[in-house]
Amino acid sequence: MKPTRALIALVLAASPAGALEWHARGARALGMGGAGVATAQGPLAAYWNPAALGRTNVNAYGVQIPFGAHAGLTGQVLEGAKDLQTLRDNQTTANPPTQAQIDAALAKIDQPGSGLRFSGDNGTD
Repeated sequence: MKPTRALIALVLAASPAGALEWHARGARALGMGGAGVATAQGPLAAYWNPAALGRTNVNAYGVQIPFGAHAGLTGQVLEGAKDLQTLRDNQTTANPPTQAQIDAALAKIDQPGSGLRFSGDNGTD
């Protein structure tokens, strides 16, 4: 009976996993394209490679306050915006854009998963 209770408790306590966007911490690691594991020194060693903290000859004590931000457009947002711009640039009083053309451009923007994604992080090391 006890293994069943433990299994039920484990299933109820489980939460769905989600992937987070990866950010390079530290100017040196960012300049090397995110390859900060082998060169981890100082306070950032705790983030990149905690085993590097055992190298007492290269790790110094200190505090760093990293922060970062990332923004990106997803889906067909840019294509829809470009279509709207083209309709506006090509319009004349004799040839205005039709409602169907406008709706088609807006439909590219208004799709699930399309839009502006912004993320930021900060902390102390």
